[in-house]
Amino acid sequence: MSFSTKQVVDTNIALLGLIQADRENKIILSSAVRIRLAGILRKTKPIFEDYKEENTALFKKFGSLNKNGELEVAQNSPGRPLFDEAIKAMNAEPTEIESFPEVTHEELFGKVQKTKDGEKPENQIDLDVLSILMEVGILKE
Repeated sequence: MSFSTKQVVDTNIALLGLIQADRENKIILSSAVRIRLAGILRKTKPIFEDYKEENTALFKKFGSLNKNGELEVAQNSPGRPLFDEAIKAMNAEPTEIESFPEVTHEELFGKVQKTKDGEKPENQIDLDVLSILMEVGILKE
């Protein structure tokens, strides 16, 4: 399947967040789901690492150190339009990855708990993460 580099990078970041939340016991994922997510992470990691490297190179090329000693590309700098164009092209670059394994709602959200206010899933997942997982086909609607 073809994904944009931005989709792959966003997927990598979302998965890292889910795995970290599971490690910190903020959510509870089954071993099977952990293994599937780790497999997806292995597919996305090389693209994510290349993206970070190229992003850093663009900041070095077009940016300068700010008063905090961090690289930035100021809005009014002469290189800003070229920087923005390079980032936009990098984000849109198509990337071929075999399809990702699916995770069901039940597997991701866990058991439904009955509370005095009704029912709620065991895991509370950020809407941005859910959107990314649905966009690349990991979580079906």
